[in-house]
Amino acid sequence: MRIRWQRLANQPSACYCAACGKRFAGGKRVRHLFNDKGLDLGPLCPACFALPPEQLREQIRRYAYLIRLNRLRHPGIQDHAHHLEQAAQERSIRYPGLWGWLRQWW
Repeated sequence: MRIRWQRLANQPSACYCAACGKRFAGGKRVRHLFNDKGLDLGPLCPACFALPPEQLREQIRRYAYLIRLNRLRHPGIQDHAHHLEQAAQERSIRYPGLWGWLRQWW
């Protein structure tokens, strides 16, 4: 798993976290969660970003389980749950490096 900063084109007022599903205020740049294959799984809220790696994995597993349990009717939601489950099983989580942190302010 990798977490990177992404610049948003239209600066939405609210984003939905890929790890917990909660709504949070977005800005010009938002942290995004990517799997090892480079698939963008969505934005990551500040609360989930602050979690230790093992708790973040558990949060992602829990959210994927809730998606499957609710059987939401949105097209592609089951694929999203599958990608989240796979990402939670990946060995490491790579956080933004120093350059990634500095770029967020420009």
